[in-house]
Amino acid sequence: MSALQKQNRIRFSLLLVCFIFIIPVVIYSQSIVVVPMGKIDDKLVEQTVQKLKESGMQVTLSKKESMPTGSYYAPRKRYRADNIIATLQKRAEKNIYYMAITSEDVSTSVHGHKDFGVMGLGYVGGNASVVSSFRIKNKNLLYRIAWHELGHNKGIDHCPSKNCIMMDAEKKDRTKEMLFLCDKCKKKWN
Repeated sequence: MSALQKQNRIRFSLLLVCFIFIIPVVIYSQSIVVVPMGKIDDKLVEQTVQKLKESGMQVTLSKKESMPTGSYYAPRKRYRADNIIATLQKRAEKNIYYMAITSEDVSTSVHGHKDFGVMGLGYVGGNASVVSSFRIKNKNLLYRIAWHELGHNKGIDHCPSKNCIMMDAEKKDRTKEMLFLCDKCKKKWN
């Protein structure tokens, strides 16, 4: 085995340790209600719910719902994430977060744009969020966006640390790079 192969094997082992031991220890004693909305693949919902459960979260899967009335933005043919969150916030209770999961295109006002397409939205310190697979190349990584938006709900802003779940997407699909919570964000998570 070459030195490069050994190095890659060690890197892979370290990443595996992070996913098996570190993230599950950090994410615990939280309750989240996942609400499938609009178009969404049931298998993708199940996978995201399973990943949240593996991290120690208490997850309840709600029945599928239509997109909220008034959330459709016809000029861009997508749904306003802010309106979806407002609908979910009405249901949320202390220490119980609500997360809509969809494959519909969602947007918000950000970066000087009135209607900017996003992979997800969660307000820092809020109790509800929305995640969408629409802009994600590898749909199987949607759970990372779910963790990211939940991090915002738990009070964590974007992080400059490379590979942290809380790093800013910077207008790109960076789900492959979002691997773990950095030490700084871990402290804030609890």
